[in-house]
Amino acid sequence: MADNTSQAVTAVKKPGLEERLMSLLDDRKRRYPVYAILILGALLVPSIGDNYVLEILSNSFFYIVLCLGLNIVVGYAGSSIWATPPSSPWAPTPPAS
Repeated sequence: MADNTSQAVTAVKKPGLEERLMSLLDDRKRRYPVYAILILGALLVPSIGDNYVLEILSNSFFYIVLCLGLNIVVGYAGSSIWATPPSSPWAPTPPAS
């Protein structure tokens, strides 16, 4: 009898969406046309889209900018504790003088 337990089975992993998108941007000859298509699409959305699409995109843009600003603030200041009253146990204590 042959012992098949010692043979390793290797699975072939298909490239995911992230790998396929990054492969488009790796080569400079393909990078600039992808950027041009994205910019052209962003410029055409207001003329093609209706009010609902513009409302969704503007709200999305607003929250993206808000999250990026929060990321910068927390990145520079460390873990910020906001909206805690001074009597809270999590409030920072002033240095003793």
